[in-house]
Amino acid sequence: MCLNLIILTIQFIKNILILLFTLIVFFTALVNAEEIELRSGLDTFYSNQSTIKGLHSLTALWKMKDNYYVGQSIYSAALGDAGGAFFWGYEVGKRYPITSNNFLNLSTFLGGGGGASQVPGDGLMTRTYAGVSSFLTPTLSMETGISYIYIKGSTIQTAALSLGFSYLSDGLATEFGNNNQKLFDILAIKPTFRTFNIPGSVVSRSQSQQGNVSLVGIEIAFDSNGNRENFISGDGAFMGDGEGYMNIMLGTRGIWEKQNFQMFGDVALGFGGGGDIDTGPGILGAIGIGGRIPLSKKVDIELGIQSLAAFNGSFNALSPYIRTSYVFKRPNLLKRSQKFQYSTGFSYQLANLEFRKVGDQSKANPVLNFTSLDIFLNDNFYLIGEAQTVMLGDAGGYALGLLGLGYRHSLSNSWNLSPEIFIGAAGGGGVETKGGLLAGGQLELDYKFSERIWLSAGLGYLASIKGKGMAPTTINLGLKIPFSM
Repeated sequence: MCLNLIILTIQFIKNILILLFTLIVFFTALVNAEEIELRSGLDTFYSNQSTIKGLHSLTALWKMKDNYYVGQSIYSAALGDAGGAFFWGYEVGKRYPITSNNFLNLSTFLGGGGGASQVPGDGLMTRTYAGVSSFLTPTLSMETGISYIYIKGSTIQTAALSLGFSYLSDGLATEFGNNNQKLFDILAIKPTFRTFNIPGSVVSRSQSQQGNVSLVGIEIAFDSNGNRENFISGDGAFMGDGEGYMNIMLGTRGIWEKQNFQMFGDVALGFGGGGDIDTGPGILGAIGIGGRIPLSKKVDIELGIQSLAAFNGSFNALSPYIRTSYVFKRPNLLKRSQKFQYSTGFSYQLANLEFRKVGDQSKANPVLNFTSLDIFLNDNFYLIGEAQTVMLGDAGGYALGLLGLGYRHSLSNSWNLSPEIFIGAAGGGGVETKGGLLAGGQLELDYKFSERIWLSAGLGYLASIKGKGMAPTTINLGLKIPFSM
């Protein structure tokens, strides 16, 4: 008994040191970051070791000097029958010139997640990659290569064939002869409440009739032109027959304006699943219509409905929604600099006695990686959108999505104290979330390391709202990066 405790303690310390090393590397890289690159790719597994046969990735990278880069990636199941498996974490690599238009890329990923009952253990994922990128235009490149993927606590240890495309921001594109391109400006942030109204003919993974689901989420809209906007959105189940479900969607929206009222139509493509919802390999499509009315110079209200369906699964639904839209840019609004804050790091959850579902014998305390975007309403108050996925602690597939409000209080030129409150959705990994709805708060202490980087430590508490369930004390360690647009 004593020997097993010592071994578990040593393994835990080793894993924590690996995570801290990752955070230090990420921190060092961000201090020296220059331009941004966006990347999307597909890894097709060589070995059939689970119902996950391949992963799609979406990555944001910061380029540094000497062609090093660092960023964050989200991987989601795209091939096989494991819709709802998501993995989130950190990407680090280097690009080596071969010719003027071709580069050798070497990279590694460290993150975590799970889902679709394919990761019963920790959920820690690593991916090592080697490939060649070829520029098709000064801002667009295609990449082919091979990778090796390992997911701790699952059967997945396999090589994979990789194919991807990258879009480079104007600064990086200048190196290849073009300085006219730029990334989209953020147009609006939109907290969302929606429902899935599911036909009676739809069955779940367990072959029972699929019930309706209520979800909370957030959308970030990017400016394209006066009649169109692009967006990325994420939703998580908090009530109904969908505990553990989440999705991430990319889409475009056409807009028709009539004085103080706008009509719009949109289409979207993405990945989703989890819980007992049968989305097959996880690829989703959506089409919808809606309208928006301005409530003030910077706030709109939107109502709409979408039709969603899995490309190869039984899931389909009509999804009415309502959301508020905090607008940063519109034709009659004076353009002002908007303050944001990007945060990332690790959260250690000290589990209570009701943290696990009945029958789950694990006593481990999960470690999750988190990423959040804070939008400042003024110099002190800010809105929070945050996602967390598990990396350690025998809870593979456990994930959280949080919306919140924070207040930044300056203690001195180098220290801030920030109380924050949250509401959100969580599920997966055998964690008892009582349907998914949760609330909580935390107190963070921030130290200004440089003009670009703040170091942050926090203490908090989360709890399921319905009945006795998860109620962990949380300890956070991370980085905060303020920026303006």
